Amino acid sequence: MEMIYYTAAGILLYFISDWLLERLEQARGSRFAQRSVVFFLIILGLSMASFHLIQAYLLPPSEPAPTQEQSPEPLPVKPPGAG
Repeated sequence: MEMIYYTAAGILLYFISDWLLERLEQARGSRFAQRSVVFFLIILGLSMASFHLIQAYLLPPSEPAPTQEQSPEPLPVKPPGAG
């Protein structure tokens, strides 16, 4: 199911990035010389944010590390050569 979420998010991000790029070019009044680089930067930022959100919602939160009171007693360490 996780693959479906990431695939759907990727497809959606492609169309959102294209729409944002077109809006930026309209506001600028001309096309970018390096249009593919600008598109890549837009989709990279959006994908990093959205994939982080997907991962945060799909994976259960990790348990906190045990505190000193909760951790078991350490095993005694014997020095080398002590029988």
